[in-house]
Amino acid sequence: MSLRPFNHARRTFPGNRRSFLTDCGMGMAGMVLSAMLAREAKAEATAAAAVAEILRGKPHFAPRARSVIWLFMQGGTSQMESFDPKPELNRYAGKTIEETPYKGSLDSPYLKKNLRELVAGLHKVHPKIFPMQVGHRPRGRSGLEVSDWWPHVGDCIDDIAVVRSMWTTDNNHGAQLQFHTGRHVLEGQFPTIGSWVHYGLGT
Repeated sequence: MSLRPFNHARRTFPGNRRSFLTDCGMGMAGMVLSAMLAREAKAEATAAAAVAEILRGKPHFAPRARSVIWLFMQGGTSQMESFDPKPELNRYAGKTIEETPYKGSLDSPYLKKNLRELVAGLHKVHPKIFPMQVGHRPRGRSGLEVSDWWPHVGDCIDDIAVVRSMWTTDNNHGAQLQFHTGRHVLEGQFPTIGSWVHYGLGT
């Protein structure tokens, strides 16, 4: 076999344009594939790092919320003595429900169908109506009635969203947990609304 440079060059590179373009194309395909695989590996590593950050309590994007005040209270001040006054309680204070226009409301089929008791048989109705323990007055430009217990909250009531249309199927404090998590207390531990605010907005 001849080892002359001329013959060696002819064997390694025939010299026609088609072969040249074929060889270049194969090399380019390898480069593109390598770049794609590297980018995919980087994306997987970035996703894994993001999950790790979330598990450590850090948001998966730049935080937007500067502060979140969340009061998680099973019980606490009732709606009637905070943001949702019920004047009828004062009007019929000292009477029983049967002595008011609301007679028979506790025997409503709708109530019996929807009320859920945490422990069967513990549901107890106190027939006597008690008055509210505190007064209310309109606050802010909105005129929303706020308890006299919270004068400073009343000063900033125009910046607060008050929802008065919510109700629950529970007759006890478990309703608070149900509202916060969407689950009943006996169904296990689940993230609260505060957790989702932290996850969705970042702090």
